[in-house]
Amino acid sequence: TARRSLGSLREAVGEDEDGDAEDGAADGEGLDNVSAGVDGSLAGQLIPSLRGILPEQTFLSDGNVESINTANGNLTLSVPLGQVYRVGPHIKYQLRATHNSDAWDHATVTCAHTNSGCLTTFGPVLVALPQRSSNAGAGWEVHFGKLFAPQAPAGSNTLDTQTWPNRDPSIIDIGNRWLYVSPDGASHHLYVLSGRTTTHNGFPVRYSKDGSFLRMKQVNDTTVVVEHPNGVISEFEQTGSHLGTTFCGNGISGCWRFKEQRDLYGNKVWVNYSQTGTVETWTIQDSTNRTQRIHFKLDNASRAGGDATTKALQMPNGDQLGDLRRLVDRVEVAAAGGTVATYQFRYSIQDIPRARPHDPLSSLSPGNERIRVPLLTTIEVPDSADYKMTHFTDFTRSGRV
Repeated sequence: TARRSLGSLREAVGEDEDGDAEDGAADGEGLDNVSAGVDGSLAGQLIPSLRGILPEQTFLSDGNVESINTANGNLTLSVPLGQVYRVGPHIKYQLRATHNSDAWDHATVTCAHTNSGCLTTFGPVLVALPQRSSNAGAGWEVHFGKLFAPQAPAGSNTLDTQTWPNRDPSIIDIGNRWLYVSPDGASHHLYVLSGRTTTHNGFPVRYSKDGSFLRMKQVNDTTVVVEHPNGVISEFEQTGSHLGTTFCGNGISGCWRFKEQRDLYGNKVWVNYSQTGTVETWTIQDSTNRTQRIHFKLDNASRAGGDATTKALQMPNGDQLGDLRRLVDRVEVAAAGGTVATYQFRYSIQDIPRARPHDPLSSLSPGNERIRVPLLTTIEVPDSADYKMTHFTDFTRSGRV
């Protein structure tokens, strides 16, 4: 539950500070401005009318924080972190922390005597664990868009393979389907389409089939672009670094991370990734000379969750189910007068029941039916009321939080 004068849900189309209709997703895909030439008299002014129900923003609360996805019924929370920054006629962006009601994933675990979380050796069991991509507490994310290849990178361990976001394609799509995740958490699978170009200079070309009209094109071994219908291009770079990725690092390479978004007129916004000590920093810059920064704390200890000493379920590489290694510490955005506004994130480490479905865990060590996770409790807003999240855990039903 998020509290900050959200108001009642109402059917509406939101507007940003410039009066443009927002699309409800902080993906930089600005809407075209449409105007009609009329005289200034009352009789000559057109009465605006709603354009019908937009599928991505059917229900919005005041401030565009809460919305309901009518396709699957998910409640989406999208907390703004600073203002909307306009870069060009079709590019504008706003940092947001998003929760789209998709907080859990599942993996199949086989116990062995070497695994301290198991009492006996037994066959595979299905175990629920928090979404690996959560970087602002369980279920919450801050990002500019993500891209996943048809398979997990070579050398990935069992847990990475089972929780790879683009897993389980249909038989005809094996090895061909890609996945683009927009900043609002919406997943757009990209397919081979009959009658369309499927390769470019020997590299794949893929298309969405969900009405988003996206085209993905791999340019070379290390560059992939996603083309939006308004001409904006999102570019991703291949990397073996853990910076900006969930599944790479420690010798695993082949992940794709967001590099920049641009239009045909030279307007763009880009991200640089760096690390100092245990702090990972994403530095966002745009062609109007504005700079924003997201600082993450990297943690391999209890703050990451999943490390309760008597409840550890370890994978063969020693990683533990439920670990969230990267958590937003603070977000620094450009404000009026050349100042910097800082949004501070606060967390609470809690043991909660695992989500259903999962197999009976009677063969596991006591306590493994629960999992330790960091829960986002507060986003401190400069010069305004904070966003506070109260978590109600029903310990009589698994995974109710």
